[in-house]
Amino acid sequence: MAAGTANEEVTELRGKNKEGVCWLKADIVFINGEVITVNQKNEVTEALAINGDRISAVGTNQEIKVFIGEETNVIDLQGKSLLPGFIDSHIHLILYGVNQLAVSCKADISNL
Repeated sequence: MAAGTANEEVTELRGKNKEGVCWLKADIVFINGEVITVNQKNEVTEALAINGDRISAVGTNQEIKVFIGEETNVIDLQGKSLLPGFIDSHIHLILYGVNQLAVSCKADISNL
């Protein structure tokens, strides 16, 4: 990346050149929603762009629509909320395993 101001570097990192033309097209774009970023400022935006397994940009619908290309999957949230992917099945694995070793005393009443 060529040396420049901090704003120019951030702009280039977000997939736009110095003229504001987007050269990076997203794989998936979510628009028209309430995007809860959970960033340091706890910002809530309207739209989000994803490339591969990474969030590449968040912002207003207008800011994010520049990342839409011919092959971009655009998902209209229709005002719904979008949260970061917290993956927690909340299973107590050891307790579950111990319970599987126990004898079941439940009666099968489905055939009565």
